[in-house]
Amino acid sequence: PASCAQALKVPGLVRKGQPVTLIRLENFEEFVKYRTGRLSEILSAFGRVDVMDDAASRDIWDGIRRLAFFGDGEGAIWRISVAPDKGASFVAAVSAHLECRAVLDWSGGLIWLEVAPSRDAGATEIRRALADIGGHATLIRAEPAVRASVDVFQPLDPALAALTRKIKQAFDPEGILNPGRMYPGV
Repeated sequence: PASCAQALKVPGLVRKGQPVTLIRLENFEEFVKYRTGRLSEILSAFGRVDVMDDAASRDIWDGIRRLAFFGDGEGAIWRISVAPDKGASFVAAVSAHLECRAVLDWSGGLIWLEVAPSRDAGATEIRRALADIGGHATLIRAEPAVRASVDVFQPLDPALAALTRKIKQAFDPEGILNPGRMYPGV
């Protein structure tokens, strides 16, 4: 979304409130030049194409790595992993019930989702949407009281939970290594 692009504070990135699509190419210089030219040619049919210099590119990808696109807001931030073709439908399902902003990466398979502050950080709706399409959610940022009351990691199905308990028991028979850190009772 435009608000996320604006938060990255990269000159020229924000265009009249429009969302921005960023494509990162890495490889040998010859490959990058060729692919940049071809992609610019193909994508120009959909709008203006800008190619960033190395410094601007490093700055923007560093901002993305630090989740700077969400700024210092009070909303909870989730890291969602879904099949790439399910990213847009997941965001649509969640945004029908929650005020949120999303940034999609990995062709839609990685979603950074900021939801408005609430008692459960949107966990109920997020997990309901994931139950329908599959995937995994991890709560990255929320108020301490919310983090204490909401499972940070996606709850496991019973078979996987049993396997997780057995593995933990094998590696930590005394139960002294971070008890309950990832899942209750593990």
